[in-house]
Amino acid sequence: MILHWYKLTLGQIRVTNGVSRDSARMTKSMEKLYIRGQF
Repeated sequence: MILHWYKLTLGQIRVTNGVSRDSARMTKSMEKLYIRGQF
């Protein structure tokens, strides 16, 4: 039971790491667009 939960947690961490990288890219591109719109 604990092992199963551990595996799930590791999988979630991997997914979260991948998503955070993508969201960081998205945030940077959004910031660029926002700055272009502002100035």
